[in-house]
Amino acid sequence: MGGERWPVLDDLERGLFAASEQEDARLEEGVRLVHRSLASLLERQGVQPIETDGRFDPHVHEALLSQPSDAEEGSVIDVVQKGYKLGELLAAAELDMRWHSLPAMAPRENVDQFETTALKLTHTDFPDVPPRYRSSYFLHIWANNYAAGYYAYLWTEMLDDDAFHWITEHGGLTRANGQRFRELILSRGHSEDYGPMFRAFYGRAPDVGPMLEHRGLAPSGG
Repeated sequence: MGGERWPVLDDLERGLFAASEQEDARLEEGVRLVHRSLASLLERQGVQPIETDGRFDPHVHEALLSQPSDAEEGSVIDVVQKGYKLGELLAAAELDMRWHSLPAMAPRENVDQFETTALKLTHTDFPDVPPRYRSSYFLHIWANNYAAGYYAYLWTEMLDDDAFHWITEHGGLTRANGQRFRELILSRGHSEDYGPMFRAFYGRAPDVGPMLEHRGLAPSGG
């Protein structure tokens, strides 16, 4: 159902823009209320828009065209259609790892067939969320001197949710919790491996539970 709702959200945003151009305050407010409700529903289901701070990020953004502008090189001038984080990023991570897992002497693969098989084997061939990330986009595999895979984005999001969960379970945003985070992680920079640093802060190994709960994917207690 998620894939069916996203175009509706995009259309509502276009309606808001058109209403603001016509200065029809009542129409704009009505459309805004519907847009807010639908966006809230999607967020509760763990679907979040991929935002841009004005800079193009090739790992999460898709460029349709480039054009002359007074803006700095690499700036995003306009967003034609928003992307959303959840299923497609998971599918990209799984496809990424399938390519990484091939042995050095593996025969040449049919790329289209490899992608189809990889998505089926990892249960990420979501009918409502066809992947935008094709193998040709993965510059970090073939060239570009980029060492991280798409799985790293999901891993860091899990650590983020774990840290927030720990802070929540220990009294929230207190000075003591902030000081603990500063002393055990922020102040140490690249002086230690990040795995042991995080375990020292969290008190145990990373756990996917808080991430699943945040995205509305945690299994029910019953």
